[in-house]
Amino acid sequence: MVSFPLFLRLALCAGILASLSPVAMAEMPPAGMPAPSEATPPAVPAPGLPPFLRGIHLSDAQQDQLFDIEYRQMRQVRDYLKTIRKADEALRSMGMAVTFDEAQAKSLVDASSKANAELALLRVRTEHQVYELLTPEQRKQVAESRPAKGEMHGAHSKACPLVEGPGEAPALR
Repeated sequence: MVSFPLFLRLALCAGILASLSPVAMAEMPPAGMPAPSEATPPAVPAPGLPPFLRGIHLSDAQQDQLFDIEYRQMRQVRDYLKTIRKADEALRSMGMAVTFDEAQAKSLVDASSKANAELALLRVRTEHQVYELLTPEQRKQVAESRPAKGEMHGAHSKACPLVEGPGEAPALR
């Protein structure tokens, strides 16, 4: 029988353990976190979906209607984002230009602001259309999952000196 020196045996064991640790770590949740399960809803909704849908289970018909709503707005969202990006790029280049054209800068700012406002309006309109898809029971779930007024800041309110309580003006603590 071939006998390996002690340091070779230890190196072999260390290599085996090192190769297994990523597999073991991948299966373990971070300390203090519950283990994931099939029944646990995702922590965040799918990209593009309103946050109030977190934990709400939609029927296939509702998912199809949701897709149609999102699909109808995609072109508008893309156009608004392109307008904002182009205006922002032009404004950045104006900052380093030899001359500064106040009227052109104002025009770019106005275009960007208008596109941002239209994008916000589109988002709210879309969220309302999605909310209308929900059944009364699902709407009740949405209402119950939303924090009550004044609870939005939660634990952060103690850390933030500008958070006001009900009926109070912001003040430094």
